[in-house]
Amino acid sequence: MVAGKLEHSPLRDSVAAVSVGIVGGQPLLDLDYLEDSGAAVDMNIVMTGDGRFVELQGTAEDEPFTDSELEVLRELGRQGAASWPPCSGQLGAGMTELVVATATPVNCARFATCSPGGIAVLGLEAFPELPE
Repeated sequence: MVAGKLEHSPLRDSVAAVSVGIVGGQPLLDLDYLEDSGAAVDMNIVMTGDGRFVELQGTAEDEPFTDSELEVLRELGRQGAASWPPCSGQLGAGMTELVVATATPVNCARFATCSPGGIAVLGLEAFPELPE
């Protein structure tokens, strides 16, 4: 599209991936490393922008979790995925940078071709202070 080779984007929808879990008895969204490593339950949820699931993967680290806990985590994940800018329709609305969780520059370049103009797409290499 940017180079004029495509008339419209081949992308059909956006995708968001979030982590949720139960840490210290509390459901949490977007677990960091310490929370994830100490979670009683951790789950990855991947959803499309229109609310369909691509992946639901959860693990009970200590005790099995209940249906009601699963529903709480699923809803928390749904809310988190829906708030991601490309899924919420906010991508480009005042944004100047978008950070993609990849250390591979070619992946950033691919993402940049699908992003609105004027948004810098940064990968993890832009943040050398982060631990590996």
